[in-house]
Parts: sequence; structure tokens; C-alpha cells
Amino acid sequence: MSKKSLSILILLVAAWVPTTSGGPGPQRREVAITFDDLPVISTLKDDESLKEITDKLLATFKQSKTPVTGFVNEVKLYPNDKLDPARLALLKEWLAAGLELGNHSYSHHSLNSTPLPEFEADVLRGETLTRGLVAQRKDQLRYFRHPFLHTGSSIETRDQFESFLHSHGYAVAPVTIDNSDWIFARAYDNARDANDTAAMKRVADAYVPYMEATFAYFENQSMKLFGREIKQVLLVHANAINADHFKDLVAMCRNAATDSLRLKMH
Repeated sequence: MSKKSLSILILLVAAWVPTTSGGPGPQRREVAITFDDLPVISTLKDDESLKEITDKLLATFKQSKTPVTGFVNEVKLYPNDKLDPARLALLKEWLAAGLELGNHSYSHHSLNSTPLPEFEADVLRGETLTRGLVAQRKDQLRYFRHPFLHTGSSIETRDQFESFLHSHGYAVAPVTIDNSDWIFARAYDNARDANDTAAMKRVADAYVPYMEATFAYFENQSMKLFGREIKQVLLVHANAINADHFKDLVAMCRNAATDSLRLKMH
């Protein structure tokens, strides 16, 4: 599949699930993987550590053949209010890996508490460098992800902002599997910063089962709401725990697809 044909619903896991005779045809289970807060969100701030986290993530994506869309906060490129070329290079690494970048606003403010004109200006500021990097690869900046998933304190604000996005060539990147990976990430970072490897392991050991339960919850909700499994969109963050353990999350997703196939066959 070419990069230009890659939609926001990117295939990660697909299982053809047989159904009883007379029922609907086979169902393909899909989940798009999206990463927020690029280039990296971490208690570590040195360029070497941020590159290590990025390189681990990209290596996992390549090894598992997982297409990903990453959403950028350009404020992270300016430690001490000065552009850091090493951090900008991390975004170039994402693009060089054949992955897509989107806009997550410059400052990661909430639309629920930020005046709309100020928020719109922050969105445009958030594409200052990213749009150029994407254009260098003969591509376009297509998706916007709301910080905190806040879409505005009123329907009018939401609709006005979506009209603004459309006029600037953006589509909203939705989320159907929300979670608190950031809590695990902070606990993981804190344990690492304290050189407590045992605590890091405890956090990591709890992370994938938590995500598995989260997937199950939202898949169950889709059945209740729509009577079918919908195409899902997972939100996680570019952090150390995912750098070290996202491969386990990918394996969990693929095992879940296999388990569902087995359950349907019995």
C-alpha cells in the first residue's frame, strides 16, 4: 500500500471471523495505531535519551510491520525557546520510516478552555515546521488530533473549529480506544529515574493486561452501540514504556484476533 493511499484507519490486525450460516459475511477486525505528543514525552530531556526512545519505537514499527500516524506538538522542538535541530531530526526519522505525521497543535492547550481564535492560531503555529517536512516528501499534512480530545465547550465552538480545520485541509483524527497509558508511562519514568528496575518491571507487567482490558471494553461498547465491531482507532503516546513494550501490545492485539477466530469456530 502506498503512503498516499494510507487512510486514518490503518490495518494492524485482521482476522476473517466465520459466522453462522445465514448470517452476515466474514468480519475483518481493524485498529489504527496513533501516537500523540511527538517527538517524545518523557521526564528525560536530553537529546540522546529522546533519540533512543524514538529509535526503539521506530524499530518496533518496522519489525512488526505496523503502520502508524504520529501527532506533533511543535512546542517540544523548542527547549528553552530555541529550536533544537536534534529534536527536529526525530520527526524526520518518523517520515523516513514511511510513517505519517499530523498536527496536535503547538502548545497542547484545551479547546474547552482556550478562546477559539487563540486556539486556531495555535493550530497554525503547530504546523510551521511539520508541514514543510511533509511537503519535502511530496505529501500533505492531513489530520488534526484535539489535545485532551477536547472538542470545545459548545456545539457551536466544535462546528466552527471543524470548519476552520476543513478550510486548512485537515480532517479530525478520531479516537475510539481511549486509555491512560500516560499514567503507566509516568510511573515507568519515575521508577527508571530512581533506578528502581523492580518497579519498572511491575509497571510494565501491569501495562499490557490493562490495555487488553481496555480494548475489550471498547469492543464491547461498539457491539452495544452498533451491533457490530467497528474499525477502532487507538491513542497512545510517544514515551519510554511504549518504546520498551509496544511490541507486547502488538502481540496482544494479534493474539486477540486469533482468540476471537477460535471462539467463533467453536
